Amino acid sequence: MQNTYTLGTADFHEQGKLGALLLEVGGEAWRREAEAAKIAGQPAVAGEDELLAADDFYFSTAELMNCCLFARLNGEIVGAAGVNPFTATLHFLAVKAAHRRRGLGKSLLAAAEQTARRYGHPALKLEFPVAPEFAGAAEFFAVSGYALFSSRQHYGKALKRN
Repeated sequence: MQNTYTLGTADFHEQGKLGALLLEVGGEAWRREAEAAKIAGQPAVAGEDELLAADDFYFSTAELMNCCLFARLNGEIVGAAGVNPFTATLHFLAVKAAHRRRGLGKSLLAAAEQTARRYGHPALKLEFPVAPEFAGAAEFFAVSGYALFSSRQHYGKALKRN
């Protein structure tokens, strides 16, 4: 039997799985970034609580659940992307390490862009730092047409209408 990835929106019974995925994929990086910010006397970009709070935000309404996209393999969530439909911001794009370089990130990003278009936004921006252990992420976004527009690693891309 061939493993087939499916892409779809969040389902109510999956609440709690988003935060767990984000912690699994990026928790260590966020903890390290938060500690470095604390040592430097700066506010942390995000902390573990914020990663877990993604569930609270995206599962608060059916509309937001439709903006939380999951990549699944045999029912297991192996990747996710979340678009804030009010600000056209991609809050996260995460794929478990064992499932990278298979087109899931590209598929999730395309679905996120389509979500932003559906809400009438002409652009999509990313406002999360790319941690050193995700070295390929900056290149991934650049190849996908996103341009770095601040020193805090914020990316953006104008979206064409379909």
